[in-house]
Amino acid sequence: MNTFFSGEQLLPLYPAALLFVFSIIIFLRGKERMALILLFSGSMMLGIFMSLLDPFLVLWDEQFHALVAKNMIEHPFSPMLYSNPVLDYDYRNWTANNIWLHKQPLFLWLMALSIKIFGVNAFGARFASVLLHALISLIVFRIGKLLINSRVGFYSALFFAVAYYPLELVSGRYATDHNDVAFLFYVTASIWAWIEYSRNKKMIWLILIGIFAGAAVLVKWLTGLLVFICWMIVILLHKEKRNNIQEYYLFLISITTAILLFLPWQLYGYFMFPKEYLYEMTLSAKHFFESIEGHNGTWLFHFDAVKQLYGSGTFIPVMLVASLFVFFKRIEFTHRVFFLSFIIFVYIYFTLASTKMTSYTIIVYPIISLGIGALTDLFLEYVKKNLIHFFKSAQKLIFHFLTLGILITISILLIRISKIERSHTMKKPLDNHQREKWLKEYQMIKRISSQVSEKNYVLVNCPQFMNIPAMFFTDITAAYDFLPNKLQVEQIKREGYKIAVYDNGNIPEWLKGEKILN
Repeated sequence: MNTFFSGEQLLPLYPAALLFVFSIIIFLRGKERMALILLFSGSMMLGIFMSLLDPFLVLWDEQFHALVAKNMIEHPFSPMLYSNPVLDYDYRNWTANNIWLHKQPLFLWLMALSIKIFGVNAFGARFASVLLHALISLIVFRIGKLLINSRVGFYSALFFAVAYYPLELVSGRYATDHNDVAFLFYVTASIWAWIEYSRNKKMIWLILIGIFAGAAVLVKWLTGLLVFICWMIVILLHKEKRNNIQEYYLFLISITTAILLFLPWQLYGYFMFPKEYLYEMTLSAKHFFESIEGHNGTWLFHFDAVKQLYGSGTFIPVMLVASLFVFFKRIEFTHRVFFLSFIIFVYIYFTLASTKMTSYTIIVYPIISLGIGALTDLFLEYVKKNLIHFFKSAQKLIFHFLTLGILITISILLIRISKIERSHTMKKPLDNHQREKWLKEYQMIKRISSQVSEKNYVLVNCPQFMNIPAMFFTDITAAYDFLPNKLQVEQIKREGYKIAVYDNGNIPEWLKGEKILN
């Protein structure tokens, strides 16, 4: 294999590929449960491949998420960036403050647990996303099976498992990385619970809708309640449901469950950290009306983002439209209304919002996967009925080989391995997100860790933003990406800390007596 990936990077990719191939073969032989176990295992291994591609934490936003999560291990209910801010800070600056409420806490708790188990390293920070991503594949399977059939479920699950953009979120490559993976999981789980409830009306699913939606709010705020908007549209457009008070009562039970799940943290945050909480809530509301931090774009932004999310080929939009058309054609009216409402609301809402980021519409991804799965199943069934019958002696074997070949081909197209290679190797140094720079800084941090073994050090003069991963990968008390003045130096020493200075060749006289690092 001619590649710029190192042997160490490739190590998890080969078993992942084999697991996916075997899962397809086993599924075609009718062993659904074993096929799903292999598919889940393949998705886990592929996620591990992505999580191990870079040993450093990515800017933006993974570095900040990982540091807050690390600090949450000791202080789970006090999200902190600087756990001990020796120097003065602006609580409104989420890149350099103490109490960190820039995101809701659930995904950070999951990251903290992952770091606790796997250690303070990039893999530890990413493993929770590896697991959630693999679980989404199983949820997609179940949704596809409930809506159409097991084949659509399996094909869709496979296509989601290998899709490029969600995998890059697992690797931390795109903002807002693990936050979006967790949000995608809980939103998809809330959809699954609603579908289960719509079929059997059991109370457990009613409660689970609320739990998953509430959890989604605890990851990325109120858009996590989207399942209820679509559910209400279904009620209002269905005459029997619209005139049945019981429907509204059950709806109320579910949404109350969600509120009871996410409200306690909001009250806790408000009373424990009032100025930080109110500032972040105000900032969150401004995202709709103002372009925050330069994340702007025209009304076509999210339609143009399809190229990055799903592929840049001219055939891609046609395939997406055809897939969704087939998917909607094959599901019943109630579910058609629900999913159509979901897609329309997502794109209208985020198009109207002034702040724009590519990942905002990621929650539509499982529906796209279901569409591709439905289209693939329709095509294969057409081939089976109209073409394979010519091979009377080996119809089943030929059809299975054809199915295997088509599923592998689509999977290879979806994973876009060459794009992953460009981002995570030196194949295209000008098109790999400055990977060489981040590797050098990671090596710098390792040297710093070997030179400063005591915890009561404050590191100063780091290259810009290297202070954040420096605090993650080492045990130093605090790190800053600027030179302190004489008053700040006195403040650090007065509080009982030693100073370590990163040597960039431009150290002022009043710092030359401190510990110099290179």
